[in-house]
Amino acid sequence: MACDGDTAVPLPTYTPYPTYTPYPVPTPEVVVKEVIVEKIVVVTATPISTPTQVLRSTPTPVSGTQVGNTILSQDTIWTVAGSPYHINGTMQIPQGVTLTLDPGTTVIMSGGTFKLAGSFIATGTEQNPISISDDDRFTNPDVVLFFVPDGGEIRIDHATIKGIQRLLRGNYAEFEIYDSRLIDLELDKLMSKQPSGDTYTNEQHIYRSTLTMERNIFRNVGTIQPFSSLVLLRFNCFDGQPPMFHQLTSPHRGAYNQINFNSIYGVTTQDIENGAVGRGRHSRRVNCIILS
Repeated sequence: MACDGDTAVPLPTYTPYPTYTPYPVPTPEVVVKEVIVEKIVVVTATPISTPTQVLRSTPTPVSGTQVGNTILSQDTIWTVAGSPYHINGTMQIPQGVTLTLDPGTTVIMSGGTFKLAGSFIATGTEQNPISISDDDRFTNPDVVLFFVPDGGEIRIDHATIKGIQRLLRGNYAEFEIYDSRLIDLELDKLMSKQPSGDTYTNEQHIYRSTLTMERNIFRNVGTIQPFSSLVLLRFNCFDGQPPMFHQLTSPHRGAYNQINFNSIYGVTTQDIENGAVGRGRHSRRVNCIILS
């Protein structure tokens, strides 16, 4: 009780605050729905394969000059810089046109041929000879180095000619070769008559031509068989296979063949007597020195 002077004043009655009652936490409602799974598709990621590296060999470039079917229209010179010249077609040299090979030039016959009515001049030197050879891939016996259908000039000095199936065939050719080496080749093929009994066609052999061969080395050279041609075979050396010379008809121009002053290795006197060298009834002065 409080005092207010002499009169007692009663205190107000204390009423406590109501007790805090927290709101109830609602219980979460669990709703279960029926799910029907018809198909389960499992997607598996396919790894991207690393591409396999394919190793391709780079073709080796062929050096030199490729010569296919060609007709020369003017005088032409082949040089060392353009060598080797790969002849895989017919190189035609028309009348009045000259193909000249400089000293040191290399020619590889890859199934091709020189067909000429003009001139082929190959002039090498002792220090820089010209080289003409056949590609080993081609063994066709009909492939010929020089084909002269009706007149043409061929002159070769200081050259090596190797592995040629046939060196020359045709008509009215002027063929000269000096100071050269001829190795593993046929100058002309020994051919029999046609099955019908007819004579040879002119273009099958060397016909009505002049062949001059001096100061050369022949190694394993086969048949020399001209028809109605003049042959001057002098001051040469034959080594290996004995040469076989046939002249079946008389030389043209009223001349006689001269096969003399030649040296022959690996041939006996009996070979000479049996006609292995210089056979032909129109040959004169078959004069050889036999060296063992």
